[in-house]
Amino acid sequence: MDKPMAGGYTARVTFRELLELRGLSAYRVATAGQGIVSRNAVYSLARGDANRVDLGTLGKLAGLLEHLTGYRVTAGDLLVLERTV
Repeated sequence: MDKPMAGGYTARVTFRELLELRGLSAYRVATAGQGIVSRNAVYSLARGDANRVDLGTLGKLAGLLEHLTGYRVTAGDLLVLERTV
C-alpha cells in the first residue's frame, strides 16, 4: 500500500525577482504592456499580491518581457514550486 504524501508544494510568483534580475521596473513593463496586459495585473504580480494567475496573462507577460530584454522567458522564470513541510 502506498504511503500518503508527507507535505506538499506551494506555488509562488517570481515576477518581481525576474524584473530585478533584468533591470526592469513594474512601471516600465506596465507602460510597455499597455493594451497587452493590464496595469493592475503587472503591479499585483510585482507586489506579490496575486493569489491566482491567469495562464493567458503569464503568456503575455513572458512575451512582453522577452521583447523588452531579448531573453527568452519561461513559466519557470515566472513561477516556482516550493516544498512545504
